[in-house]
Amino acid sequence: MRVLLAPHGTRGDVQPMLALARGLRDRSHHVTFVLPDNFVEWVRSHRFEAMGDGVDVEHLLRTHGAKLDSARFQLRYFLDTLIPRQFDALSRAPDADLIVGDGVQFAAASIAESRGVPYAAVGFCPCIVPSGDAPPPMVRTQTLPRWINRAIWTLGRPFTERPPQRRADRKPDGRAVDRRRRSRSRTDAGGGP
Repeated sequence: MRVLLAPHGTRGDVQPMLALARGLRDRSHHVTFVLPDNFVEWVRSHRFEAMGDGVDVEHLLRTHGAKLDSARFQLRYFLDTLIPRQFDALSRAPDADLIVGDGVQFAAASIAESRGVPYAAVGFCPCIVPSGDAPPPMVRTQTLPRWINRAIWTLGRPFTERPPQRRADRKPDGRAVDRRRRSRSRTDAGGGP
């Protein structure tokens, strides 16, 4: 099986995927990575094919003026930089039978859908799992009451459960994806066009 691993984040997001890649390779699967530029050479040193996604996470973390604790800064960065670069990199990635993403990966699910292959998302830290125990990581105050944490997760659900669809309406060869079946089922169920 050809597996495309697409982690995005810090070493805490990439290193567990490297362990997964080794396990897959030991079972005779072919593994390729699309990941932050600052990890490409490290992953290649473990004898895996790897291509950068156009973002150097380490540079971003050290950049003066990067307000990583600001939801506004993060949203602007995601929309203007990260999401377009992820879509561009993943659209150029080799064909795969399965795409696996983790960390701050916005494009992999859409690319998998456009290619007609399964997608799996993994998470290596409990703070990304919606619960009353903690708010989302970008919330500055991490000691809120459980009911407020649940409310924040609920209000943010539309943004986290629907990955951006910027290029999902195109297949890798540029042909449009036929979505009439999905539209028809919504209309038949009494929904809008």
